[in-house]
Amino acid sequence: MGTDIFWFDDEMSRQAQMAVLLPLPIKGNKVMGKDEKGKGNVDTGIGAMMIENMNRSSGATKVVCLTQVVSADELKDKDQYEDIKKHMRQEAGKYGNLVDDVVIPRPDPSGQPVAGVGKVFLEYADVDGAAKAKTALDGRKLRGNRVVAVYYAEDKFANEEYDG
Repeated sequence: MGTDIFWFDDEMSRQAQMAVLLPLPIKGNKVMGKDEKGKGNVDTGIGAMMIENMNRSSGATKVVCLTQVVSADELKDKDQYEDIKKHMRQEAGKYGNLVDDVVIPRPDPSGQPVAGVGKVFLEYADVDGAAKAKTALDGRKLRGNRVVAVYYAEDKFANEEYDG
């Protein structure tokens, strides 16, 4: 592991150079800087931006889709559905800030097919929260089922397209 040191004359220069540095494939490194007097380590916040950028380039999104968590039958009863949502909201909140409520598509009472029944969708405020949730929940047993967690396309989620 090596160390590279960058000095910037002003904030504008730092921002311009970081736009170039962020896409670089840097793994596991923390970017630190010196304060204006050249003393002490100041976390520039760039490390978090780099992680966010790396997550994005790896296909990560702010939305995680969980499968094999619930069955269509469990979602038919309103009280059971609300209990499941509450439990999933509490569990998902351990990994980051959820943007909105947990989305769990329910079966149509008439029997018409509904996209995404049996899936749980979690939208986080940032990719970091989604990455933590995906890592922690994938393969874990919840409610007696082994969960499968995958990233889900943000545009499809925003358009309420739960069939993917």
